[in-house]
Amino acid sequence: MFQLFSMLFMCSNNFPIMFFVQTFYCPLKFILTNLLCIILCLICKW
Repeated sequence: MFQLFSMLFMCSNNFPIMFFVQTFYCPLKFILTNLLCIILCLICKW
């Protein structure tokens, strides 16, 4: 995982990668976990 980020950073050192990660990764993770919970709830209801 760290290698991927370092590679991205090397490829685009003029682009603020940490800003991108903080802006997109956290909400994405939140949405994904919520979706997982919703899907589990639906499966349990069925």
